[in-house]
Amino acid sequence: MASETEMQMVQRHAREGAAILLRQTAIVAGLEKAGNDATMAEILLESFEAIQDEHIAHLARITERDRKLK
Repeated sequence: MASETEMQMVQRHAREGAAILLRQTAIVAGLEKAGNDATMAEILLESFEAIQDEHIAHLARITERDRKLK
């Protein structure tokens, strides 16, 4: 998305990451409810959570940077 600013991109990443976490959490719950092994889905969820932490940290950094520039 070439027309978006850095802030818009990072906000989008954080939004999309949150949606991915919700979907993966639902997948894990569905597997467990059905009595299936959710180990791999849980590992993937942990990876998504770590990535989301990075998105949030990036958002905090550029928010602070932009605040200082004003």
